[in-house]
Amino acid sequence: MVKKRHENSPQQQSNLVQLPLMGNVAIYTRVATQDKLPQSDLLSQVESLKQCAQTLGYTTEQLTIFTDESIHATAPLFERKGYTALVSAIRSGKVNVLLIAEVSRLLQYAIEAQVSAFIHVCMEKGVYVATPTHVYDFSNLTSVHQFRVACMQAFQILQEAYASREN
Repeated sequence: MVKKRHENSPQQQSNLVQLPLMGNVAIYTRVATQDKLPQSDLLSQVESLKQCAQTLGYTTEQLTIFTDESIHATAPLFERKGYTALVSAIRSGKVNVLLIAEVSRLLQYAIEAQVSAFIHVCMEKGVYVATPTHVYDFSNLTSVHQFRVACMQAFQILQEAYASREN
């Protein structure tokens, strides 16, 4: 019996992105207020993303870690020291790939203008944003749209969570 070989559809092939192995990788983590999450959550986010980077072929020398601890998702982006340092590193060309656990850890409560500004700086500098399950290549308009949708979904989930607490 001969097994039929399944070819990747064009849709699947267009989602495959080769990340640049040369250059620097930033890891960004944000852990909400410490009374809500165990202290080990930050370490597990960082370790998980380090393992992801190594699986992708990066060395520890290529990694820079940016963190915001005890920062609530509703905190303005400019108050997040780890986030502002990350954006500065991107602007100065020190980051080629950004690894995050999920989009909500980065821009969960960002307004549309902040999301657009982040996308723009990544487009300008050729930075890829990757989660363990998805790569956002901002030179691809479909990928830009997917990232925006993920940001909007994270914002909506947060709003629903706050609304349910008030009821």
